[in-house]
Amino acid sequence: MNYSSVVITLAAGAESRALKALSALEGLEVHHVDEASRRVVAVIEAETTGLEADVFERIRRTEGVIDVHYFEDEAATE
Repeated sequence: MNYSSVVITLAAGAESRALKALSALEGLEVHHVDEASRRVVAVIEAETTGLEADVFERIRRTEGVIDVHYFEDEAATE
């Protein structure tokens, strides 16, 4: 199983709609929403790195998402 954290920035005025869409994505679990900065902390969980990349791409294409950053656990790759 592969796990990756992502920080997602939402467009002003689209937060509710984007959060609903993100919450419906299979393989993505939203953990925290900072309303002031419109940032979302979430975890991608996927069987393969290919599926993980697919989830990332679906996040990126979600209406109301203006930016998404991927964070890899360097300790896990050592």
